[in-house]
Amino acid sequence: MQRRALLATATRALTGAAVLTLVTAAVSAQSRQAPPKEDFSHVPRLSLAEFKPLHAKHAVLTIDVRDPHGFDAGHIPGALNVPVVDIEIMANKVLRDKRPVVAYCACPDEHSSLVVASRLMKVGVKDIKVLVGGWDAWKKGGGKVELTPPQ
Repeated sequence: MQRRALLATATRALTGAAVLTLVTAAVSAQSRQAPPKEDFSHVPRLSLAEFKPLHAKHAVLTIDVRDPHGFDAGHIPGALNVPVVDIEIMANKVLRDKRPVVAYCACPDEHSSLVVASRLMKVGVKDIKVLVGGWDAWKKGGGKVELTPPQ
C-alpha cells in the first residue's frame, strides 16, 4: 500500500512538473514574439507625383530619416537629416519650420518614415506626410540627388 501511495505521489509531482514546464515554455515563447505592430493608419501619405511640384516650389520641409551615412551618400536636394534615433533632438528644428513636412526613408513600406512622422505628430507637428516609395521612388522617378560635401 505504501508503495502505491508513493507511486501516486510521485506521478502527481511529475505531472505537476510537466505542466509547469509546459506553461513556462509557452510564456517564454510568447515573450520572444515580436511586439504588436504599431498602427500608422493615422499618418497621411503623399505620392511622388504630388510631392515633386511641392518640392520644386520649396513649399515643404523634406526630412530624410535614414542614418547619416545614407544621407551623406545621397539625398533629396534640400532635405534635412532627421534619423529615427535623433528624433527627439531634431523635433524642435522641425517644429520651428512652418512649412508642411514630408518624411522619407529607404525601407520597405516607408516604415522608418512612418515611425518618425508618428512621433513628430505626437509632439505637435500638425501637417506631416510620408513619401510613398521614399528614397527609391525618388531615384527611380528621375529626381536629382544631392551629396553631402566631405568635411
